[in-house]
Amino acid sequence: MDITSELSKSLKQHLSWNKCRIDCFAKMIVALLTVKTVKLTEWAQVFLTDANLESAYMRIKRFFRCFDLDGDMLAKFIFSLFGFSSGQWYLTLDRTNWEFGCFKINFLVLAVVYKRVAVPLMWTLLDKKGNSNCKERICLIKRFVSCFGQQVIAGILADREFVGKRWFKYLVKQKIPFFIRIKWNYLVSNKQGRLVNAWQLFTGLKKGESRILEGKRRVFGLKFSLAGLRCDDGDFLIVATTESADKALETYALRWREFSATLRDINTV
Repeated sequence: MDITSELSKSLKQHLSWNKCRIDCFAKMIVALLTVKTVKLTEWAQVFLTDANLESAYMRIKRFFRCFDLDGDMLAKFIFSLFGFSSGQWYLTLDRTNWEFGCFKINFLVLAVVYKRVAVPLMWTLLDKKGNSNCKERICLIKRFVSCFGQQVIAGILADREFVGKRWFKYLVKQKIPFFIRIKWNYLVSNKQGRLVNAWQLFTGLKKGESRILEGKRRVFGLKFSLAGLRCDDGDFLIVATTESADKALETYALRWREFSATLRDINTV
């Protein structure tokens, strides 16, 4: 049995489509992986069908024009395909945006960290430019929990744009662990309980050196563990977590394959 037939067989277990639509979708996935581009004309050139090039191209266009893709249904297929239902996994929040002619496309994406690669699982198309808000992030997390349960979440990994008091309070209330980078100038409590800029707690670090702060520190009025690293460009990478700070930097780095490799060589002070 060829790869397209195997893929169709797996899709059939999760998608309530007819055979013709499932086979077309499977062929498109194989075409995408083959040509490694989203240009439909190039998909048509490797589309596994007896029809001519123009017919294959029109069939692909009809698929996107006529059929709605159920995001949760596709997420369940991906979840099953990778075997994510067993064990716990780190989820990474990110955003991708680009322009298509005069249209601005902005996606909020929730992915599963798998073998140091982020596998996109669920996403939301934002009807605006720039960062997501707390409500949009919460809706995405709720969708995930509704489909797969909270027990499979080992933690949320996210960059500096995914911060905020309401967002942090939600994750704490739901008992969802997180490892999120905060901005260098955020107000954080020092040992004496006085609020200072976060970077001041990591002064003296040389490039490549890291520091784990003792005890919990207040951020947005909530208490978290903090760890920081002085990057090669001189910037501070400061991670706030609901968990122990001992592995905060290494865990956060799972969202970046290259950075994760760099962390193996850092010095802790």
